[in-house]
This record gives sequence, structure tokens and C-alpha cells, in this order.
Amino acid sequence: MGRQVCDELLKEIAIRCTHFATDAKLAARLGGNQFAVLLTDIKSEDNIARLLEQRNREIFSPSFRAGDIDVTISAKYGIAVYPGDAETSESLLKNVEAALNRAKSTGERYLFYTQQMSDRVAGHLTLENKLRRALEKNEFVLHYQPKVDIQSRRIVGVEALMRWQSPDLGLVPPLKFIPLLEETGMILDVGAWALRQAVSNYQRWVDEKLVAPGIAVNVSAIQLRHRDFTDIVRDAVRSLGESAVMGIEITESVIMDDIEATVAKLRTIRDMGLNIAIDDFGTLSLSR
Repeated sequence: MGRQVCDELLKEIAIRCTHFATDAKLAARLGGNQFAVLLTDIKSEDNIARLLEQRNREIFSPSFRAGDIDVTISAKYGIAVYPGDAETSESLLKNVEAALNRAKSTGERYLFYTQQMSDRVAGHLTLENKLRRALEKNEFVLHYQPKVDIQSRRIVGVEALMRWQSPDLGLVPPLKFIPLLEETGMILDVGAWALRQAVSNYQRWVDEKLVAPGIAVNVSAIQLRHRDFTDIVRDAVRSLGESAVMGIEITESVIMDDIEATVAKLRTIRDMGLNIAIDDFGTLSLSR
């Protein structure tokens, strides 16, 4: 909408940021679209969070006027506390920016800084960049876990398990990279690849005159919630003569997220002829 409109929008945000005036010792624009507020006499981190939620609603809930239209925008917040997080103003600003970057990458509205965060964020971003290149360079592979009939001892199906064969890190276990794929949204592209790759592997087994077992592919909650998920599945299995040889596996917790929408998608997938299985059924999560 042009630089002038953007500048006017920033001015409106700055004016609303003065809502912090009664709480803040200082409010400033650091540059670009970053603003900072210095709060004093804070009794606890809980007080900071409550104040932040209140002021965020005041500043960003009403729409902004940008040129001839009204726009709604949101903000992410990083929080650092003196002296636990830093002992100088320069370190405090550096650490609060690290917390802000972490909030942006995770989708959280606000995050507090901790002493270990900078190292974690640096490693996190390095791994994220490697993952983004992994799909382009075909570093992901599917390993197949057999499903065996106990009585006949015959393989009756296989489960496709995603692995990352990194040239730098070696064979990376799924718990090291699947959560990051989900956090960044890359699971949508990688999950679609897994479906296509499973279909391709099955067709190759058939072409080689092998007894090809049915394949089940794990699907995450993020994939299932995506509005185009059923279309992605349909495109992946389109080339199969018999779609029943393919299936998806989901956890029971995924079903409970949004029952109506989930059941509707599962019915569509079932109507395509695919099998649907519930994985990790009965798994308990205990806390003390």
C-alpha cells in the first residue's frame, strides 16, 4: 500500500502504545516495526503477563486505518527481566529481541527470555534451515515397519515411517525433527511428499513383481486440519488402480480436536477407498 500508508500505520501504533504510559517508564520505537516498553516496579512475571494481555487488547483489538481501508494487525512480544536475564541495558535489549524472535518462530503471542534461550534459538534456527533444504535435496526417506499376523506370521501390511538422512547429521531420529516440521508448518509439504513417495514405492514393488503389502502413512494433526488435506490425499493416490492398498494413521487425540470437521474429512478419505487406522490408541500421558 506504499511507504506513506505504512508510516501512518506505524504512527497509529505508536500513539496507541502510549496506553502503556501509566505503567511504563519509557516507550520507544526501536526501528522498523519494533517497539519497546520499559516497565518498572513489577512484582512478578505473572503481573507482566496480565498487564501485557490487557494492553495488547487495548492496542491491537480495534482495527487500524490504512489509507482508505481498515486493517487488523497483531503483535508478538519478547520479555526480558532485570537482573535475572541481563545486568546491562544493552544485554537486556539483546535478550528481549531473542525472546521476540522465538515468539515469532513458534507462533506464541509472548515469550519470556531465559539464560539458555539464545543457544537454543541459534541451534533451532540452524536445524530449521537444514530442514528447509532437506526437502529440496531429497534428503527425506521412508522406512517401512512391517505389520505381522501373529498366527500366520505373514506380513499383512507396512507402516511408512519418515526419516531424515542428513549429509551433516546422519540419520536423524523423528523426535528431533518432526516437532520442528510441525512448528514451522513445513509438515504440510513434507507430509504431502510422504504420501506421494509411499504411492511411488508401492507401484515400484508391483512393477518388480513383488508381493506388495498395503501401506499406512502417519498423518499429523496439522495436516488433517489443513483445508486442502483431502485434495492432497486424492492427488497422491490418483495413479493407484486400487486405493484400498493405501491408508492413513492418526492418533485418537487428533480426532478430538475438532470432531465434526475431522469426521467429515475422514469420511471423504474413506469414500476414496483408503483405509483409516487409529494409532497410539489408549496411550496415557501422566503428570505429577
